[in-house]
Amino acid sequence: MGILIYAEAHGVTSGNVPTAATGDTNVDRLMGLEGSFGQEALGLSDTVAQDVIRGVGNYGEIYDRHLAPLGLEREGSRNALWANAPCTDCYKGGQIYAAPLR
Repeated sequence: MGILIYAEAHGVTSGNVPTAATGDTNVDRLMGLEGSFGQEALGLSDTVAQDVIRGVGNYGEIYDRHLAPLGLEREGSRNALWANAPCTDCYKGGQIYAAPLR
């Protein structure tokens, strides 16, 4: 789940999965293009995030495909990204948060 949320927070979708370094350390680490976030300890390939995002999309894409048609809106709900706050001093969007990959 973390891969899906992190990808959405950093603008990676099923249609724009990078396969070469982007210069954004956060995205490059997630996509297995720079360093690691521990996936090898789980027996996963360096490019597991690329494979997953390309296959099913990020959290928002999955939500929009399966839950939005049921009338479950994300904006202003607990299912919105925490980072999607309208200002720095107000309610921080939803409860979906992508912790930094280390």
